[in-house]
Amino acid sequence: MHPLKQFIERYTDLSTTDWELIEDSFERKVFFKDDLILSQGKICRYLFFLEEGLVRFYMNHDGDEVTTFFVEAPYCFSDKESLNNRVPSKINIQALSQCVVWQTSYDKIQALSKLASWEQFTKKLIREIAEYVEQLMITNKIESAESRYLKLLENYPNLPERIPLKHLASFLGIAPQSLSRIRKKYQ
Repeated sequence: MHPLKQFIERYTDLSTTDWELIEDSFERKVFFKDDLILSQGKICRYLFFLEEGLVRFYMNHDGDEVTTFFVEAPYCFSDKESLNNRVPSKINIQALSQCVVWQTSYDKIQALSKLASWEQFTKKLIREIAEYVEQLMITNKIESAESRYLKLLENYPNLPERIPLKHLASFLGIAPQSLSRIRKKYQ
């Protein structure tokens, strides 16, 4: 079964006809480690489904790269604000490993939105992402960096070993040296 179909069916049922329309709307692309999938200042033109790999979202702020979050396969990602409003992106999206993605354009998304199954899928996916972001914001405000690191290990046990220390430290909002001390404590 196609990984994108399998992913969508976690959220909604798909008829054969709907799947064929969806499948025809996506094209496969490979990004290599460290490739920028989207650059800050460019308009995001695609919704991506990450079949394989790991990506990082980050912003350049006062000369520093500030990591905001990571997306691990299988999952969808994009810069929703840039894609929907056709405005320059405030973020960069970088491949942290070789990534196999399936991408579809804004126009094709608009055509797919006429399908009840696609609408159901996107509605549930957007709600899930909003809940995740809300929890992330709360966690970042009330928990220590050590607690956030432990929660990351609990929820995504293999993720921290796949992310360079400096990116993980930036995501947690601490210096790389502090993260090294925390990691040593729990090895």
